[in-house]
Amino acid sequence: MLRHLVDRFLALTCLMLAAAILVAADTQRCDGDERPHPRGLCGQRLAQAHSNLCFLLREVYHREHYHREKRSDPRPEPRHQPAHLQPAAKELVEKIYSIPLDVLAELDLSKDNWHVLLAKKSWAGDNYFGADDFPGNMAASGPEKRRRSHHRVGVFGRRIARLLQEAESGTGSQADVSDVRSVSRTKRTVSSNMVCDCCYNRCSPEELATYC
Repeated sequence: MLRHLVDRFLALTCLMLAAAILVAADTQRCDGDERPHPRGLCGQRLAQAHSNLCFLLREVYHREHYHREKRSDPRPEPRHQPAHLQPAAKELVEKIYSIPLDVLAELDLSKDNWHVLLAKKSWAGDNYFGADDFPGNMAASGPEKRRRSHHRVGVFGRRIARLLQEAESGTGSQADVSDVRSVSRTKRTVSSNMVCDCCYNRCSPEELATYC
């Protein structure tokens, strides 16, 4: 009887220690005196990268399947995509996750120009579209600018658009995308957990996507 009580006490002690270690590890990540990570994204740049990333993911998934509900768990599954996406949609999602967050922080994406971003063959190093090369960039406005924007989408942009259309017009069930959460593209609020993960630490596009 005594040995049984001792075993239970030791097991409970181990559980309490493990919980304390986990809590301590989480709270130590973002102290009040901690400085932002040298490669982290903070402030408006983080909000812009988050907005663009969520916008791209929404464009890939069926809009009508998004659930606009408040998330109860601040840290959902790390991969922001259903398990049974069609191949064309999976290709686009992986392409989105390959775009550096520094790039997403500098662009203002819209329905007129996001295809060109995904048409980029490689995001290795610093070889990416600059603001002047990006159709429909932040300074673009007016019908003439929009016409030039559509024209400059080009062959690669139309190919990506066809891939998206193929993904959205397939035979996949609604359950394939039923667990995707939506965040309005115009919403610029930044949660404290996201700031901790991506400003005071360095996060990946996949990690940032958990806040969409």
